[in-house]
Amino acid sequence: MISILLPTKERLVYLKKAVASVIAQDCHDWELCISDNCSGPEVENWIRQLNDGRIKYFRQPRLVAVTESWNSAYSLSSGDYILMLGDDDLLRKGCLTRLQDIIEKFDKPEGIYYQGLMVKYPGITSPESPAEVLRCGVATFLEGKDEPFLVPREVRHQAVHQAFKFRMSYPFNMQLALMKRDFIVERAEDQIFRSSYPDYFAMNFLMLEANSVVGVPEDLVTVGVTKKSFGYFYFNGTSAYGYNYLQEQADNPQPTRLNNTSASQHLESWLDAIGHVKQAASNTTLTPDLKRFRLLTFAQLARDGISGTWYIQGDFRKIMHLDNGYLLVKWVTAYKILRALSVLLPPKVIKFAKETAHWFKLRIRETSWDESMINIYGNCEMQLSADKNFTFNIEE
Repeated sequence: MISILLPTKERLVYLKKAVASVIAQDCHDWELCISDNCSGPEVENWIRQLNDGRIKYFRQPRLVAVTESWNSAYSLSSGDYILMLGDDDLLRKGCLTRLQDIIEKFDKPEGIYYQGLMVKYPGITSPESPAEVLRCGVATFLEGKDEPFLVPREVRHQAVHQAFKFRMSYPFNMQLALMKRDFIVERAEDQIFRSSYPDYFAMNFLMLEANSVVGVPEDLVTVGVTKKSFGYFYFNGTSAYGYNYLQEQADNPQPTRLNNTSASQHLESWLDAIGHVKQAASNTTLTPDLKRFRLLTFAQLARDGISGTWYIQGDFRKIMHLDNGYLLVKWVTAYKILRALSVLLPPKVIKFAKETAHWFKLRIRETSWDESMINIYGNCEMQLSADKNFTFNIEE
């Protein structure tokens, strides 16, 4: 049986479509585990009205952070395999049947990694992306493949190695993976969602520790894009708000050492996730690349600073993870020079410098994922769409 984990919070209009995409599957050996993050009564009322014994439901008595919500959904589950689905996502037609076929063909692998599409809900539009449906990134190890295959361990380890260098060679979206419960219990001590970025931890832990992962170059899920998707915040330069939406909506938010910088919280959470991977892994020599982390963070801080948000030295030490005096002097000096130039240079040069800092950040990461996401979320402020009649076809 496949357990589908579905965290939700106050988004019944999207939740209805996600649940419908599960019920419409031609494979009926599933259970749906909904963790409701303290929504209003209409969510629970609607779920109760479905009267479907395959649907398990738990409502949090208080707001919790994303990781706790995901773990609550997992605690409801009992299936042999686990699949994560967001409340604005959809299972594509035949998804579960295809996964069951692959499980049998490859003798019950510990993980299955597949492709997905992204679709923009009404209210999301971007000049860079006129199409409604786009690719949800492509893992480098799936490129050029036509059939499911066992991903070699060394290929998976190289992908995790890139993650430790703050490069994304494959999307970390949790919707793109199926995990075996035995693997979670035995290798992850029954706690597969950890850190402030639970998907970054879970996906990289799976790739690093699993004995067998099948790669499937097929689109089995559709990932929804809404104004409360984290990517919407991140690619519009407001990831601090996205981070707050994921974490600080809780009554007792997970602590963060950072101020509301636009990207440093994203990188800090990434660092936190791979740090948890290193701790949980049975045997790895991988170490987070702090040099690259600092370069990426500095590029973003420079972009923020040029836009008018500068940080004091104390914040700088924490944000950059500077652990000795030489590094502090080196980076603070560079930062002060840049800050001085921002006052002296003309506006056109400042604009060019800001764009260059953003380009530099993407080039350092060397990933096609960022650019493909920009095509979806846009690199500018989103505008409300005039089309209010857009609907999803569950059959597709």
